[in-house]
Amino acid sequence: MPHGEWSDAPPAHNLAYFRLDPCLRSDAKDRILQCGVERSKTIHTDLSFVGKIGPFTVYDLEYILNEGDAGSRVRSVLIETGPDQLHEIHVRGNIPLGTLFPTEVLDAGQQSLLKVKFDDGGIYHIVYEDYYVISQDGALLLDFEPVLEAASKVLPPDMVTWQPTSRFDFVSSLFEIRTEKKDASVGLKAACCEGRVEVPFRIERGRVIAGEAKYFPE
Repeated sequence: MPHGEWSDAPPAHNLAYFRLDPCLRSDAKDRILQCGVERSKTIHTDLSFVGKIGPFTVYDLEYILNEGDAGSRVRSVLIETGPDQLHEIHVRGNIPLGTLFPTEVLDAGQQSLLKVKFDDGGIYHIVYEDYYVISQDGALLLDFEPVLEAASKVLPPDMVTWQPTSRFDFVSSLFEIRTEKKDASVGLKAACCEGRVEVPFRIERGRVIAGEAKYFPE
């Protein structure tokens, strides 16, 4: 879904627009499901209040395609910018073993961030986290690639990072990820962990700036 200035995103709509079956949206470019395929049951929606960021109200809207089937759910994150005027900034569908975590408003010092999290539920539990800055200009998706690149540069030649152990601490502005041997004779999950990398970071005007990364053997 779109990120950036509100003017670059699909226009705001009222809540009733988003409560509809997404395949019935008046703007065909704004549909979030593969339409044209018959579904066995009517879509239900579940709206949850997430919190406030400045003057904006944040909601999770879950589309339930089939009751009792976690893999038949889609979560939309909505930002209310005016009376019954909402922007859809993020959409993700679930899979049978996955988990769509409730969206969170985080205190990151001088600003608040929006955290959107999904766990694929597989054997290695790959976790997807997106962080947004919400302002009058729109929803800006933060790019943490500089932090990940800094972490990779301090790894010993025989070590790799394991993604499910990654963690962002916005109170101390520190990223941490655990490491394991490249040539371990056991699976990735069993091999972890023999060390960790820490990378301090800061957020300036919507940019993520990495500090000096450090590797700690264990």
